Amino acid sequence: MSCLGTTPSLFGMSTITFYMDSIKPIIGAMRRCGITRLVTMKSVDTIPQNKGPWLFDRIIRPMILSSVLQSMSVMEDYLLKECHDIDFTVIKPPGLTNGPSSGKEVKAMEGHFAEGTSRRISRRDVAKFMLDCIPLNQWVRKLVSIGLPV
Repeated sequence: MSCLGTTPSLFGMSTITFYMDSIKPIIGAMRRCGITRLVTMKSVDTIPQNKGPWLFDRIIRPMILSSVLQSMSVMEDYLLKECHDIDFTVIKPPGLTNGPSSGKEVKAMEGHFAEGTSRRISRRDVAKFMLDCIPLNQWVRKLVSIGLPV
């Protein structure tokens, strides 16, 4: 299970390659050890669709997040195209909080957003969902958006 992440650079002043740079050694180590199950996470919606709030779509995404989201997208493509021997699940939560677990069941679906869910979720709720995914086949080789029902 991997929850590695990095911070964005303001105005895309540096190229972020963190996600691809970190997933390749993880996959290499898994292959050497004969491990085939991976649950990892990245941000929700790495593909711009202009469906979010105006501030996010017009300011935050292009000026602050574009390099990080591009790195996440490259990692996603690598897993889909070059890791046929790995039973991966990529979890895509909305904005993370440090709050307590909500106690609610997390809603999950394939796609860029989990429809009908809140824009924030606690790291504890995400961690529980990720741990619950490990033994399940339901989300193998899937990109899964999650959120808390509203």
